Amino acid sequence: MNIRLPGYVSDIRPYCREDRTAVEAICIATGLRGKLDEIFCDRPLFARLWLSVYLESQPENALVVRDDSGKIVGYLAGYIGPGYRWSAVRYNLPHLCVLLGRALTGRYRSHPPSLHFVRWLLLCSWRECPPTPEDAPAHFHFNLLPEARGIAGIELRSEFERKTRKAGLPGWFAIIFSAPPHRNRDLFTRRYGLRVQEMRRCSLFSDETYIVLMKRLFDDMGEETADEE
Repeated sequence: MNIRLPGYVSDIRPYCREDRTAVEAICIATGLRGKLDEIFCDRPLFARLWLSVYLESQPENALVVRDDSGKIVGYLAGYIGPGYRWSAVRYNLPHLCVLLGRALTGRYRSHPPSLHFVRWLLLCSWRECPPTPEDAPAHFHFNLLPEARGIAGIELRSEFERKTRKAGLPGWFAIIFSAPPHRNRDLFTRRYGLRVQEMRRCSLFSDETYIVLMKRLFDDMGEETADEE
């Protein structure tokens, strides 16, 4: 499967193991609302924490976006089916142990925001993140470099939705960080046909930020809202 796209972005194709370095680099460049370096200084470990559950448990549900030169400029990492929380524990536990070990041995002492990130991740994130909906057991994490944003995001979502339907699931959900005036949240509702289900205040950021759970059920939403601009 290769999806040809017009303009700067050349195509979307399935992820392969050789893509991981490029995908991790994009995750680092765009992570935590583009503020990763302000919040956490251990960039490679952050990428492994954010991506391992997807790329190691269900690599077949990941996609990459390439430009005309063949460079990877975006990705989607998806999880389809129940059991995400247990998979997250299984694939992230080794990285969480490394994180805790580095924090306890002073690795992050010279960068106080990193210690705050460690405390948030271990003690607060699981309380501040809304519970995943049982009636839509599929979701994805995706990032695009600025020059690739636009139609590539719509096509990534459409291909993930096709996979979700093929698996016989009734819908999917997304979890994002959103700050007032919530433009990125509104983008998901308009362009991807999602409805906001729950918002919780996130203590990771210094400014007012929420973790937003949005859901799309195929029967409820219908086809006409999927690609609204």
